[in-house]
Amino acid sequence: MKAPKKKAVIICSLSLLFVGFGMWFFMPRNGLLDHAVLIASGPEWRKIGNDYGFAPVFMWLNSEEALLFHLNADQSFSLYRKRILPVEKATASTPLTISPPANLMNASLLSDNQTLELDTYQTQWINDTHVREHSLFFSLKTGKLIREIPHWVTGLWHDSDSSFWDFSQNNTDLEVTNLLTGNIKKRALKTKWGIDLKNIYAESIDRSGNLIAFSYSASKEGAPLPPEIVVEFNINTPEIPARKWEIPAPPDTSSFNGSFSPTKDRILWDVVSNKPIFPYNLAQLLPGVWKPIPKYLERWMVSDIYGHGMHTIAEVETVDSNEDSYAPVNLEWNPDGKHVSFLHKDGLYLIPVK
Repeated sequence: MKAPKKKAVIICSLSLLFVGFGMWFFMPRNGLLDHAVLIASGPEWRKIGNDYGFAPVFMWLNSEEALLFHLNADQSFSLYRKRILPVEKATASTPLTISPPANLMNASLLSDNQTLELDTYQTQWINDTHVREHSLFFSLKTGKLIREIPHWVTGLWHDSDSSFWDFSQNNTDLEVTNLLTGNIKKRALKTKWGIDLKNIYAESIDRSGNLIAFSYSASKEGAPLPPEIVVEFNINTPEIPARKWEIPAPPDTSSFNGSFSPTKDRILWDVVSNKPIFPYNLAQLLPGVWKPIPKYLERWMVSDIYGHGMHTIAEVETVDSNEDSYAPVNLEWNPDGKHVSFLHKDGLYLIPVK
């Protein structure tokens, strides 16, 4: 082969290699979908944004059915019930008589699976800004309003007495709000639990009074993430100290958030690395406009409640902010405890948990 021809072949090969690398570099790669099964799709599964932030799209009612929120043109919501699983028995969405208000901030289903809590707020520009907060509770059986409470209910739902339990900031008082009657009772709280109750994050207290939760502590900027602290105690036995154990975050982690499975025997972890992945780590050396937005590895991991056997069930590239419109959202357990679901673009996906 003559030198000019050989040189042309080399240049052509290098050009193709450069173009191929560029396409690989800038195209989104989403290994997450390699492990997930699409079980529903369409506009109804699209992330919702309204004047008050991002409203819920759906929530599991049971292992087969879900509640769907539809944002109307006037910023109000319509609520639907839909069977999703098994896929071959999926049904069309059925409208419910419950009409969530336009100023919806948050929605949650109480652990009885029959009561829907809707948290709302209204801003009134009278003199100084005044915010009115409300929690509304609806029965999914009747569609009727059970009670409206003129503040956000932030306590722990107790299955056995239809009440929310709020621990005081000083750990010495307890406020119990009965949802059915609206009555509020306060009583002194003397325990040997040995924990700071204002840092406890949990969803509910089971019928026996047992509570397992994360106890959050502040982390210093620039320092490695502190371990997650899990506590377990029973509100009916204040004389028995709480059990506590630590679960360390994986190395090089910027965020480490967990949620308990429905049976409280496993934890789903959302783990985001604090170092850009290859080749974005090298690309940060490029000047100005040539420097791409760095991407990080986000891993979804599962362990037992002690942190043992932690393993990855899926991973995805993500930017280091909430601006990634293609990032998966609504990561949560399916009530069967065997799957994890999430929303991605216009689809609902399911991942088996091994």
